[in-house]
Amino acid sequence: MACIYSPNCWFLYTFLPVLGPAQPVVAVAGEDVVLPCYLKPNISAVDLSVEWFRVQTKDPLVHLYRDHEDRNENQIPSYRRRTSLFPEELRNGNTSLKVKNLRGSDNGEYKCLSGKFYDDSSIEVHIKGKNLEFWLEMSLFFFCIILICILIHLYESLSTLMILL
Repeated sequence: MACIYSPNCWFLYTFLPVLGPAQPVVAVAGEDVVLPCYLKPNISAVDLSVEWFRVQTKDPLVHLYRDHEDRNENQIPSYRRRTSLFPEELRNGNTSLKVKNLRGSDNGEYKCLSGKFYDDSSIEVHIKGKNLEFWLEMSLFFFCIILICILIHLYESLSTLMILL
């Protein structure tokens, strides 16, 4: 608890909760993911600052919303043009972040921080690789292409050898 002075009164406040998922968010590389974050009580976040950042990184800023607009000049370069809030949902206290085209480097812990009187929420993100079946199919496809190329080369070599004999 902390004390705030206002010209009309003194009053106590506590940090209001920011809710996120209890379990890690699991997502697939190359796809989009929404990192959930909500203010409780559900009050508008339109006039608040909303900051998303990585934990334990040198330059942690992933996304910043302040003064009614995104302000991502100091954003981690690898997140440029890949993050967004849901502007229509800010008035409902929804400060969730959408991250597009996930990369393996997006794996890790994130924090959502909203306004002066709100706590923060930690979200663990686990990035998984593409579907194993897809990679097996692609490997088989490329193996077949290479095998065909080798066979064509052998056929041409044998044809040339037959002409010389």
